[in-house]
Amino acid sequence: MWRAGGGIGMHRVEHVTRVDADTLLVEFPVEAPTVWTRPWSAVIPIAASDGPMFE
Repeated sequence: MWRAGGGIGMHRVEHVTRVDADTLLVEFPVEAPTVWTRPWSAVIPIAASDGPMFE
């Protein structure tokens, strides 16, 4: 699959965990051997909001 900045052979799997009633934790490792020399990962907490939700 190709994505902007990912190149051919990119692999990413997102893991979403509910930490508490108001927080989701999104974790994702990324591998793209044709672009980066080694895999990397990120962890992003997302807090609940009263406003509209956008993807």
